[in-house]
Order: sequence, then C-alpha cells, then structure tokens
Amino acid sequence: SILVFLASVLVAAGIALIAFIPAALLVLGWLVWMVIKRLEKVPSPFTRIFTLPANLLQHNQLIYIMYDNIRRFEFIRLIRRINKRHDIVAWYIPTLFWPEMVHINAPKVVTAPDIVFLEFPSFFNKPVFPRTYKRMMESLWSADAFTCYSEYVRDYHLGKLSAVDTSKVSVIRHGRVDLRSYLLPAQTKEMTAEQERLAMRQRALRIIRDYQREPDVVTKHYHFYHLDFAETPFIFYSSQYRFYKNLHSLVKAFARLRLQYPELRLVLTANVSQDDDLKAYIEQQGLAAYILEAYDVPTSVLAALNNLAICAVNPTLFEGGFPFTFCEAYSVGTPSVMSNIPVVMELVKTEKLRKLMLFDPYDQDEMVERIGYALEHPDVLLREQRHLYDSYPQWEDVARTYIDAVLAKGEAHVA
Repeated sequence: SILVFLASVLVAAGIALIAFIPAALLVLGWLVWMVIKRLEKVPSPFTRIFTLPANLLQHNQLIYIMYDNIRRFEFIRLIRRINKRHDIVAWYIPTLFWPEMVHINAPKVVTAPDIVFLEFPSFFNKPVFPRTYKRMMESLWSADAFTCYSEYVRDYHLGKLSAVDTSKVSVIRHGRVDLRSYLLPAQTKEMTAEQERLAMRQRALRIIRDYQREPDVVTKHYHFYHLDFAETPFIFYSSQYRFYKNLHSLVKAFARLRLQYPELRLVLTANVSQDDDLKAYIEQQGLAAYILEAYDVPTSVLAALNNLAICAVNPTLFEGGFPFTFCEAYSVGTPSVMSNIPVVMELVKTEKLRKLMLFDPYDQDEMVERIGYALEHPDVLLREQRHLYDSYPQWEDVARTYIDAVLAKGEAHVA
C-alpha cells in the first residue's frame, strides 16, 4: 500500500541519516519507544499508522548490524578503561551476554543464571535467538570462573551441555526475599503474631484499593478494578509471560478447581494478551471474569497480592534457581505450591514436604490436588514450610560469598 511504501521510505531515509552516528541512533530509538508507549492508550487505527515504522524495523537485519557496531565501539572504550585499572585483581561480569570480556587483561568471574535455550531449543526460533546463543557461548569460552544459582545449571547446562569444567563453577543461591516492610510499620517488636497478621492484611487492602483507582487499572484491567479483595478468595502466580511458565496448564487446572470453589479467582502478573491461544481459551471457557491480570505492578502491590492470596502457585517448567515466589509469599504469611523441577528438588529435601507442596508440572491432576490441599489447609502448609524459608541466607551473606569467589580467583592469578 502507499502507506507502507511511504513509511518504508521514511525509515530508510532515517537509517541513512544516522547510520554513522551511534549516539543519535540511540536517542532516536529511545524517543520512538517512548512515543509507542504513549500511543498504547490511543484508539487502535491511529496507533497502527504511527507505529508502522517501528514495526517494520523489528528483527531487521540492518538494525542488528548497526546495533553490533554501536556495541563494539562502546566495548572498546570500556575495556580500555578497565585495563588501566591495575589495582583490580579480578572482574565480576553479571551477565552471559558480553563475549567482549575476552579482551580484559585480568581474571573474569561470570554469572551464568541459566541457558534456557538448551531446555527448549525448538521454541527459540526467532532470528534474534541464534545470535544471542552465540554470544552466550562466546562469553562462556572467555570466562575464567563462573557463578550460578543451582547445582542443576552447574552440572547440566554448564557441565554436560556446554563442556564447562564444573570445578570452576560456584553455586551461590539466592538470599531471602522479605516483603514485610511494605506491609508493616518500622516498629513491630511490641506486636504479637496475630497483630502483625491483621496489620499486614489491613495495609495490603489499602494498597490494593489505591492501586485499583489508578487510571491504567481502570481502563486495562476491568475485572481487577471491580474485585473486592477483602471478600474474594484467590490464588496468585507472580511471573512475567514466558511460554515455559506453564500458564496454559495453570489456567486449565484453575478451571477444574472452580467446579469445587466457584468464588475462587486466579490473579496473574503476566500479560495474558501476549498469548493469543491462551487468551482465546480463557474467553471460550467463560473465565475472563475469574482470571485477573495485573502486570508491571509495583513491589508494594506485589507484597499486598501475596499477602491476600490463599496460596501462591508456581507451575513453571524451568527456572535457573529456586523460584523467588516462595519467599515473597511466605514472608507475608502465605504458603506456596510449585513444580517439582530440579532446582526446587535441590532444596525441598524431605519426602513429607514434597508431597504437601510439589507437583509434576506436566500432570494436571497433581496440580489440582496440591492447590486444593493448600486452599483447604493453608495454615498447615505454611507451618511446614517454615524450615525451608529459614534455610535461606541473608543477602549480606550472599554478597560476601560473591566477593569471596571473585577475590579468590584474583588472588590465585596473582600467586
């Protein structure tokens, strides 16, 4: 169409003007992104016209080449500065996406949270993913030592599938996440456990009511806006949308649970509209009023939802470390049920607790059974999970472990 042709000409002209001006390209990209975000609230025909140039650029090979050049020039400058710091004995790289680290003239300790491509290779089929995987592999080959969050990632992703010497990998688990500070006053020493519970609930309800009044919630999340959280039971899954988060199975399990608990709701922080099939299934099954979305919520709202839920559910098919959702929920008085994936089994060691809180994420009957038990016995489940929560280290201890791992590599190099 003429519109597409004109948009393509404008895009080509813009690219020609800024091809050799990286800074200008970055500024232009930021401006386009901000305009698109603002246009999300505008009627769709208008939005489609004005976001067409950006859509044409998505996954464009020329853009990838330009981005790589910008990246290369910036890393050259950064590494020159790094190599002038002779007082630093080792460098900690918090990502697997910087193969340029090979040019750093000192030991490099790299965090490898996971390599999810290795778990579900057939699902990562967009043009950007092979490039990303290549960059991750080059980073692995450039590192001198590694940290990760689980024995599973160390032994399977790094050792077996990537040929990394596992003796160079330190498993450093997450620290304890505590959301109570969002729901409790600073001074709680004089409060009993019951007073704390009531105080958190009242504060959580106020946070949710304030959030429900925000314009974006009113316009985008109709059913969330109208729900009375003080009177309505719900289960909660806090996660962004990814196909391996297993939302399809959770929604189907929830549909079965509603036969026994007709007032029950499912609250998600994932944007379900990113999955057309899932969205269609929810509408076909008449679940739109019972599955509530609240994505991109602030931490205070996350704490409130965790507190008000009967239980937190995590049906994920894969994680690189023990899910944060457990501590987030437990810290504000809510039990969890979750998948029996390898990283979870590493920490949930007793057969009793496994039977109470874990399920096979591919077995819908097990998922329904575990959630049903949590709905009927939340206090029992919370009590049984106390030892698991207490086993988490404080973040200060985790930070010290990271520092020790990096310094040990530097000292060994100097020696």
